[in-house]
Amino acid sequence: MKRYVSLIAGIIVQICLGGIYAFSSYVPTLSGDWGFTALQTQTVFGITILFFTLYMIPAGKLLRKWGPRRLILISGTLFITGHFLASLSGGNYPVFLLAYILFISPAMSFGYVCPVAAGLLWFPEHRGLVTGLSVAGYGTGGMILAGVIELLLSRGWPLFRILQFNGALWGAVIILAGILSATPDGLIRTGSREEHDSIKTHLKDFTGITFFLFFGTLPGLMLIGALKPFGLFHGVAPATAAVAVAALSVGNGSGRITWGIIADRLSPRRTAFLNFTGVLISVILLFLAGLNRGLFIPAGFVLGFCYGGPLVIAPDQTARVYGAANLGSVYPTALAFHGVAAALGAPLAGLLVSAVNSYTPVLLIAGSGTLAGALGYYFMTRNTENLKHL
Repeated sequence: MKRYVSLIAGIIVQICLGGIYAFSSYVPTLSGDWGFTALQTQTVFGITILFFTLYMIPAGKLLRKWGPRRLILISGTLFITGHFLASLSGGNYPVFLLAYILFISPAMSFGYVCPVAAGLLWFPEHRGLVTGLSVAGYGTGGMILAGVIELLLSRGWPLFRILQFNGALWGAVIILAGILSATPDGLIRTGSREEHDSIKTHLKDFTGITFFLFFGTLPGLMLIGALKPFGLFHGVAPATAAVAVAALSVGNGSGRITWGIIADRLSPRRTAFLNFTGVLISVILLFLAGLNRGLFIPAGFVLGFCYGGPLVIAPDQTARVYGAANLGSVYPTALAFHGVAAALGAPLAGLLVSAVNSYTPVLLIAGSGTLAGALGYYFMTRNTENLKHL
């Protein structure tokens, strides 16, 4: 039963940490009450994802040394601390940003790496499905937190109280889940020479995986953090915009499970191209939603559904190339390119909106980036050792 309890505990951790995808629910209040600009709010979202991926590198090494329980307990503690510091910032932007960078980002990293790496060792016969389940909670967590935020805002709660409530509740749940987590055989090892040699040996595969993580998630990172203000800008009712954020989270969670199932049945390369196609469709739907408000909620769902695909497909690809036991050491390095996409995409979107007061350039860049990414991935992975089958 250990592996099932650990899997469930890991999904719960991911649900709590996935609240970052409800960040756009904070944006109108951050702008209206605390005076943050669009560039500032999207910088918080993008930089948080960037540091989340960077902290994953030491988190993966610590996972092999300590196992999941200790890391998840640290994650919960950092999560609580970060939210309380953000709540006490009182609109001081540098303090708010540092709370996310120094506490919430590492909390996400330490909690995220555990169920993904451990799950592949607990269930080696279902790598794609288990990876999808492990990170599905991360995708759906935004739906739950978005609902909580909207409910508390409707009851007149000030922003600092909402941050404190979310930090205390979600952090306590993370700590409880950590207590229930167990370490699978083969996870804890010493030395890292094997992983470095593996990256060099399969460098073409590794480069293809990093390219996919960058261009496959860049469009979503440009749009997710701004989804609610995007809807309000185009005249969507606040309640409808909130539903779209929830739909994005539902799509994010269900999409990760679906992409995991697809990855078990198709070649890694074919699954990646299918995901690129879905991302492009989501961008087109959002463009049409600016003309037809009835498409806004479906567009949010499709955006979330396709955005999470690379975050399931890429770890599965990494496990195929380097072995599941090495995932915690190798994959965080590749995931850093997802963080770079966040650091570039989200602030760029905020800057463009502030400069031209329109989301059209954001959508054009997101769509062009998807096409360029698919084309580049095709040529980059033509002769890879483990991803070459179309």
